[in-house]
Amino acid sequence: MDELNEKVKKSNYKEGIKKLFSIPEIGILVPLILLIIIFTALNPIFLSPLNIANILRTMAFYGIIGCGLTLLMISGEIDLSVGSVAGLGAVITGLLLKHIGLNFILAMVIGILAGSIVGFINGILSVRFKIPSLITTLGMMYLVRGAVYVITNSKQIYPLGEAFKNFGQSLPLGVGWNFAIFLIILIVSDQLLRMTSFGRSLYAIGGNINAAKIAGINTEARKITAFVVCSSFAALSGILLSSRIAVVTPIIGQGWELRVIAGCVIGGISILGGIGTITGTLIGILIMGVLDTGMIMAGVNPNWQTVLVGFIMIAAVGFDIFKRTRMR
Repeated sequence: MDELNEKVKKSNYKEGIKKLFSIPEIGILVPLILLIIIFTALNPIFLSPLNIANILRTMAFYGIIGCGLTLLMISGEIDLSVGSVAGLGAVITGLLLKHIGLNFILAMVIGILAGSIVGFINGILSVRFKIPSLITTLGMMYLVRGAVYVITNSKQIYPLGEAFKNFGQSLPLGVGWNFAIFLIILIVSDQLLRMTSFGRSLYAIGGNINAAKIAGINTEARKITAFVVCSSFAALSGILLSSRIAVVTPIIGQGWELRVIAGCVIGGISILGGIGTITGTLIGILIMGVLDTGMIMAGVNPNWQTVLVGFIMIAAVGFDIFKRTRMR
């Protein structure tokens, strides 16, 4: 009897291990934990409450965009203009606050709407006119960034008002409004993907767009909506950063696109579409944040940080393509 119970326990143990490793995100969660252990061993201050708050506060700006980009990438598209759109949202909001004296919440809403218009244009050009989203959004990245410099004359916009400043520098959850808003967007995006027909349709479109069309899914409308959501989140993130630093600079969002895409890809979002989760993106963005802070605290040359991120991104994309090829 004891021998039978022992066999049952072993069987349950093996089954539990299999279930654990069948979770898609486990493969990237382990490296995250290892990185935290390594950087803490190198510098115990790494796990101090202040440093953790700084990591979460910084990653939230990328994470907000990452949620929108996850929806878009799952549908089989990409957006390289998110960094520039973040700058545009901040600039529009800053101009409304400084020159018109608009209520800061209304100014933020208009800034987000400006971003959504860019997303709509990206969607129309990519979906209706069949211009590859890589090319459309690359062009839009330069176009919008140029517009930001022209509008601001390459100068900072300030003052932005005490209400806007106080909003950005208050610390709900001990971190900041940007992190609180990120958590809300994270939860809503996750539920949207897993529990709604819209989310399931994005997976279907990214997996096989022809089959999705046959199933009666309005693929064009779904993709355009994903573009709009992605750009809206990007504009919101830029606005939140300007609120945090209490000034709008024309370089807000510069270089964000590659960092967010890297986080999404590291988190298991397929560049070919149809695969990925919000949880994966969260872990991928966290890995980026831990790497940045940990390597700075370890005294690693910033140039090597860029090299490492590039290497990880190439490896992640290569692994994704390898998996997709094996599945065929």
